[in-house]
Formats: sequence, C-alpha cells, structure tokens
Amino acid sequence: MTQPKRIEYIDALRGFTMILVVLYHVEIYGFQNDPTILCRILMTFRMPLFFFISGYIAYKANKIWNAGTYITDSLKKIKVQLIPTLIFGLFYAYLIDGSNFVTFFTEPLKLGYWFTLTLLSMFIIYYTSSFLYTKAVCRNDQTTINDKRFGFATLLVAIVGAVIISEKLFLRVFPDLALTYNILSLNQLSSYLPFFAFGVIASMYKQQFNQITDNKYAITLILFLFITITTIRILLLQQPEDIVAKYDLYIKFSMGVNGLLGITVVYKFFQKHQESFTQDKWAGKMLQYIGRRTLDIYLLHYFLLPDLQFMSQYMGSSSTVVSLFTCLAISLMIIAMCLVISNTLRLSPILAHYLFGAKTK
Repeated sequence: MTQPKRIEYIDALRGFTMILVVLYHVEIYGFQNDPTILCRILMTFRMPLFFFISGYIAYKANKIWNAGTYITDSLKKIKVQLIPTLIFGLFYAYLIDGSNFVTFFTEPLKLGYWFTLTLLSMFIIYYTSSFLYTKAVCRNDQTTINDKRFGFATLLVAIVGAVIISEKLFLRVFPDLALTYNILSLNQLSSYLPFFAFGVIASMYKQQFNQITDNKYAITLILFLFITITTIRILLLQQPEDIVAKYDLYIKFSMGVNGLLGITVVYKFFQKHQESFTQDKWAGKMLQYIGRRTLDIYLLHYFLLPDLQFMSQYMGSSSTVVSLFTCLAISLMIIAMCLVISNTLRLSPILAHYLFGAKTK
C-alpha cells in the first residue's frame, strides 16, 4: 500500500504548534512567571490545536476497518506513544525532577509527559469506535466510514459527551478511586478529547469545513467571538480570587469554546496561505521539519529547559513584546538542540525505533 502524501501546511501547522508548546514552557518553567497576556491568548488554542491536528490526520477516508487493521494500528500506536514516553518520562523523573517512579505514574500530569499518554487513549477510543461502527453499520468489507460519515460523526460526538460526563461523575461515585483517576489522567482526556474529535470531523468534512471558513461572514464572526471571549476571560482572570471562583464555570466553558475558535482561525491561516509553507520556502521548510519531529522535541525538551529566574523581573506582563521575543529565541535554540540530539540518537536504528517510534528498516 502506498503511503498517503503528506499535507505540507498541516506539517507546518504542527511545527508552529510545537514552537508554542516550548515557548510556553520556557516562560512558565524557565522564568517561572505568571503567563503574560499574549501567553494567555496562545494558551487558548496551544494544546487544543495539537489534538485537533492529531484527529485531522487520524481520519483516513478510504480506511477499511477490520480486526486486522484495528489490532495492527492499535499496537503500532501503543509502541510509538507508550514506550518512548515511559523511557523518557521515567528517566526525567529520576535524573531531573528527583522524584521516584511511583510519583511519575500517580501524578496526573506525569511531570509534563501526560500529552502522549492522553493522546494514546484518544487513538484507542477512535480506533475502537471506528472498528465497532464498521462492524455494526457498514458491514460490507469494502464500505468505509466515509460512506456513512454522518452516523459516525454523531457517534463520535456522543462518545465525547459520555467521556466528559463519566469523568465528572467518576470521583463523586467512586471517591476511593482517586489514584486510578490520576494514573489514567482522566481530567486531561475529557478536557482535550473534544478537540481530537473536532479534528476527525473537520477532516471527514474537509470540503464543507473549508467552505464555511472561506465565507467572509463566517470567518468574521469566528474572529469576533474569539477576540471577545478571550478578552472577557483574561479580564476575569485578573480579578480577585473570589470573583474568579464565582465565574469559574464560565472561564472553563469559554476555554473550550475559545479552543475551537482559535483552532479554526489558525488552521484557516495556514490553509489559506499554504503556498508560504511549502518546502521551497524557508519558513515552510523549517516548520515542516519541526512538525515531522514533534515527538522527538516533546520528549527531549524538558531536559533542556533552563532556569531563568534571574531574568524574571524583565519578563513581566508589562513587557509582553520583550518576553515574547526572548522566549521565542530561547525556544528555537532548545528545539535546535533537541533536533541535534534526536538526529544523533537516530543514527542507531534500534534507538530510533524504541526512543522515537521510527520504523525499522
């Protein structure tokens, strides 16, 4: 089977998102400051965009789901997502964080390594629902989900709702299972699964999605809502704690809505200007290269985050522009170092396979 052609602007978009991830970690963990206003804006779509891209790429229009493809794809994802995360995560816990291995598993954010584990859960949910839907509805081996996509999209939305509701009820019904809750990072799964599903549905209805975002009234409304909701949310977060607590539900809801709106805006920017992100343009070539090595960078960059507290007084919210360019410069240096280390380790096919999930030759 021939490999599907990579979509250049999607690779560039993924590279852009990876830069945002490292930039945020430099500001929060390096300077150890509260997020600047610009950082708060980027936070609204930073991680949601990563999950959106994963869902967007996961959907294959001509994919025929059967027991063989289900098992093969699931095992492949487990090998690519789980093994490297455990190797780097446990090594980081022991060498850098100074904690023990038990802490890594019981801490919900896994010392920063929650992303790949949560993404693995999403892929397993998606593969399982695809396989079961094909068996129950499509029946014919040559019939794909694309032929009955409306029903599958409805099922996916229902699964997202079920995951969110069950997560909210989990600790209330089973308070003694708090440890299991943390081990499985259920809060992260329920928070970000909607964006993965959004990516699947956007890819499934790619033509319609692009038509909607091409409409001048639709994109104007999306931009207006994104700016308005973001502004209100940031103003609320700057209020005293009692007021923030009072509007906690709105803040959480607006975070989800802004994630969807921000994803749409950034996706549309890259899709509309995709000629600027091709291999023959320096920006496109750089972003695509980063985008194809996001797993490597994600796994390695925690080891390279510098302690920059001595500079924190110059990086406050009143110096947003200085903070942005300083964090960006440091982030790009960290990414460059990650790529050097990654390419060095990849000289060994064995290490490339087990550390970064590279295919064996």
